[in-house]
Amino acid sequence: MKNAQNKLNVQRQRERVTTHIPIEVLYENQEIKGDLINLCILGLGIQLPLAIPATKAITVRFTLETLSAKNELVINGTVKHCTQEGQSHLIGIEFPLLSLPDSLAIQSFLNRQAHDASNHTESPA
Repeated sequence: MKNAQNKLNVQRQRERVTTHIPIEVLYENQEIKGDLINLCILGLGIQLPLAIPATKAITVRFTLETLSAKNELVINGTVKHCTQEGQSHLIGIEFPLLSLPDSLAIQSFLNRQAHDASNHTESPA
């Protein structure tokens, strides 16, 4: 139990950004449209109209835009949790293995979001 809590604490320390990006989930021969609501280098949070049980393998497809590129990502993941909220479901996905290009695209997006956020919080001189 302690190891699981330590792992969760390490994951939560990773840079995570809130987003509102369309996402497509491929699960059991279905293509389910939803919203990407948060993203970090270890995984993502999505909102879908239906539940997907924990431990299930899925594939997600979404686009990240930065100033220099538009990256189409297709990533395999594992459902870590699924919680119903109203008529939708909040689902946490872990990336067990990211390719180098996907990792670089996500990190570039996270860096850009952090840069934009810091520019919005700075006070005028």
